[in-house]
Amino acid sequence: MKILKIYRTFREGLKNFVRNGWVSLATISVMVLSLYIMSVTVSLGFAGRSALETIEKQLNISIYFELDVEEARVLEIQSELEQYQEIASIEFVSKDEALDRLLETDGENEDIRKALDEIGTNPLWHSLVIRAVDPSQYESIDATLKSSVFANEIDSINYDRNKAVIARLNMFLVALQKIGLATALVFLMISILITYNAVRLTLFSQRKEFEIMRLVGASNLYIKLPSIFEGMLYGLVASLVTLLFLGLSGYYLLPLTEVFVGEKVFYSILISYWWIPVIALPLLGIFLGMLSSWIAIRKYLKI
Repeated sequence: MKILKIYRTFREGLKNFVRNGWVSLATISVMVLSLYIMSVTVSLGFAGRSALETIEKQLNISIYFELDVEEARVLEIQSELEQYQEIASIEFVSKDEALDRLLETDGENEDIRKALDEIGTNPLWHSLVIRAVDPSQYESIDATLKSSVFANEIDSINYDRNKAVIARLNMFLVALQKIGLATALVFLMISILITYNAVRLTLFSQRKEFEIMRLVGASNLYIKLPSIFEGMLYGLVASLVTLLFLGLSGYYLLPLTEVFVGEKVFYSILISYWWIPVIALPLLGIFLGMLSSWIAIRKYLKI
């Protein structure tokens, strides 16, 4: 008997949903926009964090020694640094190897060619490329190098430059998340108000039916349920449409991310976590619709 009542109230809510026509369409459109903005913001923030972690894992410290420091001395320093537990690996790059790499990557650059011809000798340094066990340890390694006994033999360390790039990326991601979430919250509030008004119109148009239902002894819950189901349907349909738009966005925009990132970072994240929006969005949409209906019922349906 209870299942039959739930079915009847759901069917009545579905009728109200269809009957509202353009109001339903407007409500769903605003909810789709809100859910889409929020989903894209969260996805970009999450993917950006993962991409930043990938960049940090590829980060290293390059130590460039003074030109008068001999190769044997650099190798001696390398042996000393290999004793540090924070250091995962150290690669020695001789000045000749550094020149070969420069010519391989920028050998066609006319300015570089002319500069090398004018100098006549190899102007590059011997260097050590250090990779830490954990990216968070680079700062302590950098401080150790600058205070070491061989600090006066070092020409430069590139950690500060890399650190600044990482910091700027991090600030950009934080700003993007704040702006996106603030915008999404504004649209979510608007979607709640729109859904609230749609349910309110239904309550107003059926006020005589509610009076009759009270007279024949219908329970309060039986009277309220159709409006609650109506709001839930707004949220459910909006979330499904949002998932469709997200899928299309991913299909057409993911190839572009490979051009800028150089790896399939976002694609791998999407494959690993596709189930989160598929579950979370419908639940969020249903909750928003139910909340809007409950507010409207509390205000306009005096039982």
